[in-house]
Amino acid sequence: MADKLPPDLKQEYTEIYSSCVKGGGVISDVNTFGNLMRAVGQNYTPAELQKKLGGTMNLNQFLEMMANTLVKEDTTEDIIEAFKVFDKDGSGTMQITDLRYILSSLGDRLEEDQVEEIMSRISSHSGSFNYKDLVSQLRKK
Repeated sequence: MADKLPPDLKQEYTEIYSSCVKGGGVISDVNTFGNLMRAVGQNYTPAELQKKLGGTMNLNQFLEMMANTLVKEDTTEDIIEAFKVFDKDGSGTMQITDLRYILSSLGDRLEEDQVEEIMSRISSHSGSFNYKDLVSQLRKK
């Protein structure tokens, strides 16, 4: 799984590991592991760190763990939670115009043909749509 890391990211993680772990050896204490995780932008409680560390960890295990965090696919529930941010009245619906704006203007902007593909799956006569239904349709694709 560590081979799924892009080469530049693998190199960066290896350098960070080497700077946090003396001699690039094995991590056996939570404090060192906590410093390492903060250096890669992760912030965990001591209990979470202990659970993730599980005793000891070497560079290959660390790279494997980081690769696993990158490949996590959003669940249907994660996507619905993201839509809820834009659900102004908590009704389970959102405005079609808002979705078009979000897809084409915010965050990782989609190309026009990608936006149109998503918009074509929405049938609405009221100007709003049920985002749970849309997510369900898109996940089946």
